[in-house]
Amino acid sequence: MIKQEELTKRLQETLNHLCETDVVLKENIQLSDLLKLKNATYIINNFITYKLTLAFLNRLYGWSFINDSQHKKMCTIVEQTSTNANGFDVLYHDDISIVAEVKGNVPCKGSNFGANQRKKIIENLYSLKNGKTKAKIKTDGYYKFMVLLDDSKNVKNALDNLIKSKHMQDLTGNVHLVDNVSSISPDKINIVLISI
Repeated sequence: MIKQEELTKRLQETLNHLCETDVVLKENIQLSDLLKLKNATYIINNFITYKLTLAFLNRLYGWSFINDSQHKKMCTIVEQTSTNANGFDVLYHDDISIVAEVKGNVPCKGSNFGANQRKKIIENLYSLKNGKTKAKIKTDGYYKFMVLLDDSKNVKNALDNLIKSKHMQDLTGNVHLVDNVSSISPDKINIVLISI
């Protein structure tokens, strides 16, 4: 039961921090209780993506890559788009065309993304490059962005390791890290790291 006590203590500390109060846990946490918490992670992931998407749009606006009107329109689209909608996290086509995939991944293996994380990031990169057939969205003529949560140097290291890996050979030369407005390329997938 030592492991259960340790896990219960860590859960208690997390909930106390999140709720800013001492949360009282049931003495004997059941699997059904934990499954309810696990379902909440889906909501948490969507919330992180939402906050990260708005931070990305604010970054583009702060860099003067988009103007005030474009920024407001894009934020409105993000607010009005269903969390479960097919397509990209940002899809804007007006006086400027921007498409973005936003990932709140934290590398689960230190300086490397886990297998599922890597697979989804690569799928998203290919979707940015080639469009999405299921949603019938073509990305030709769009500025393309992959936005990642920058929680530590682990994300940059994991990204560097991913870009150098055999899994990315077909995308070599098509992706690059962006740290200011002058490095945004209309011909490549621009990777932006954002702390929130």
